[in-house]
Amino acid sequence: DLDPVVWFGLLNAGILVLALGLATPVAKRLERASQATAVRALFALDAFLLVSALAFALAGSLWLAVGAFWATMVARNVSGPVFQTWLQRSVGETRARATVLSITNQADAVGQWTGGPGLGALGNAFGIRAALVAGSLCMAPALALYGRAIRHSGSEPDREPAEPDPVVV
Repeated sequence: DLDPVVWFGLLNAGILVLALGLATPVAKRLERASQATAVRALFALDAFLLVSALAFALAGSLWLAVGAFWATMVARNVSGPVFQTWLQRSVGETRARATVLSITNQADAVGQWTGGPGLGALGNAFGIRAALVAGSLCMAPALALYGRAIRHSGSEPDREPAEPDPVVV
């Protein structure tokens, strides 16, 4: 019998408490961690995020949906700073830092404004559950990219300079 505003307040308070309780130990653990450790943490957080978002999409009860929603939001809140730290360490003190950070933010925005309407159309055609499942699965390619980064110890592999083509006279 609670007002919807109270429900949203309680949901967000739960997220805040859980995120603060989890973010501090994660931050301390990753503060001096290597790039490889940070990318493994990102892989784990994103895999957990994908699973919790799927659990929310497929939840059959209110309490399962609330738990999955909290897990999803907490994973997002914790992974964001870890990703930003890893990205900035990867770029280092180069002239390209601002460009890399800008392109990262622009890619996120483009993904939201191109994917959002498509998922909305999917939801209108097949239901909200289908749209939530599809949105969850859209996170899967990130796991492949983190897997690649893990194979290269969390950083871009050094590339050999291309050899020039022989000149044919």
